[in-house]
Amino acid sequence: MRFGEGARTAGQMLKAPLASLAVLLAPQIAWAQAAAPAVADRLAVAPGGYVPMKPTPGIGMPVNGGMGLQTQFSPLGHYARWFHDGPLLWICAVISVLVMGLLLFVVLRFNKRANPVPSKTSHNTLIEIVWTLVPTLILVGIAVPSIDLLAKQFKSPPANTLTIKATGNQWFWTYSYPDNGGFEVVSNMLPEEEAAADVPLSDIEGLATATVAVLESGGYRTLNDIIDLEREDLLKLPGIAPAEADRIMAIITELTEDGGDAAAPAEESGTAKAE
Repeated sequence: MRFGEGARTAGQMLKAPLASLAVLLAPQIAWAQAAAPAVADRLAVAPGGYVPMKPTPGIGMPVNGGMGLQTQFSPLGHYARWFHDGPLLWICAVISVLVMGLLLFVVLRFNKRANPVPSKTSHNTLIEIVWTLVPTLILVGIAVPSIDLLAKQFKSPPANTLTIKATGNQWFWTYSYPDNGGFEVVSNMLPEEEAAADVPLSDIEGLATATVAVLESGGYRTLNDIIDLEREDLLKLPGIAPAEADRIMAIITELTEDGGDAAAPAEESGTAKAE
């Protein structure tokens, strides 16, 4: 009886805090439910946009009870997996067993009880040669396929390749162009208001399609990206001639000083010709 009365008393004491907690959480729950459609709209893919692939179970992700490397889908991947699961693991296993065996042998054979009078031997030429030569041969055997794998992964780029160094910082990316003067482009996230008001380069009247492609390859995609550029910055981009740089600067000046209509029909920008 006393146990039942205690349980009822504890239940009554918990009712008030739980009710208060429910009242406090009700606005947050309602707000989350109301905001869910808006979040879904923001995450929706625009017409013609890239639709991410759905993950395939067992590919590129851990699996329950999985051991070893994941399934590979390239010749280099198959080579690397064979090298890891074959020679490397077996060499590691043999060395581990050998070292453990030697330790147990020394513990059992040369302890104080089994060997009360220790040997006065200071060195053994044969053993010293063996423990130096054998590890060296093992390392050489591992190095040959390792260097071969690294060599197959390296492929010299063509002579006209544009080198871009991308550095991931805490909240933004930095892109530098070491072969084009070493200038850098810092990619910061714009506030939503500025991002909505920005104009893509492809919608700016007067910019040739080829020019837009060169600017986008350099990390410039909108009007805000190029609005602070100087003529010298444009000339550092591969494919921008002095005349084209002058025309881009004139367009920037017109849009910033006159507040002109930056957006133009897509067909006009698409039919422009590069000088």
